[in-house]
Amino acid sequence: PPVPFGDTELRGLRVNVASILDAENGSLTLSPEAGPLAAPGTLWAFAVLAAFAVIALAVIVLLYAKGESFLENARGALRARLLLRRINSGLSRLGKRLRKGQITENEAMYELSGEIRDFLSRFWMTQCYALSAEEFLHLEIPPPSGDGGGKIQAALYGFFKRCDEIRFCGASVTPETVNAVRTEAETLVNGGWFSYSNNAFNANRP
Repeated sequence: PPVPFGDTELRGLRVNVASILDAENGSLTLSPEAGPLAAPGTLWAFAVLAAFAVIALAVIVLLYAKGESFLENARGALRARLLLRRINSGLSRLGKRLRKGQITENEAMYELSGEIRDFLSRFWMTQCYALSAEEFLHLEIPPPSGDGGGKIQAALYGFFKRCDEIRFCGASVTPETVNAVRTEAETLVNGGWFSYSNNAFNANRP
């Protein structure tokens, strides 16, 4: 039949109607309306939503039970990471300034000692600025110390004793000597002593 579209009239069209037919009641009878779950992919969508709901519920329960501890652990771990990144960046800048002649060898030794002391003070939240090398042997750091045998204290004692011997020996300091001590400092701070388990945020934990 002609199909009018406003002022336009189309003729000679063939229209095919496709439907789901009920074979039991005859080919001209439509089958009952299909349920929502019969649509392709519907079951998968429900399964994914149910899985997300279960995971969300588990996360909520976990945060409710151990949320404070979890957040504090995350905060302490992030703080330790940022402090390590800061000290490594400072040691790297010190080496570049020394190579470019922007700082003397003696000034570099003073700055190197100060950088490490500042890092220790911030990491353990205790005053390390005025401690002598020997006083680091008796430094009380937040438990757990990481080794239980005072190895980190001994390592710090050795490092600062070496710094003091170079700074106060009265002889001129060479760039090679400063770089050797700077490398020792990088090894010290990145040698596994300073992690969240040895951070002040982990103090007094069972």
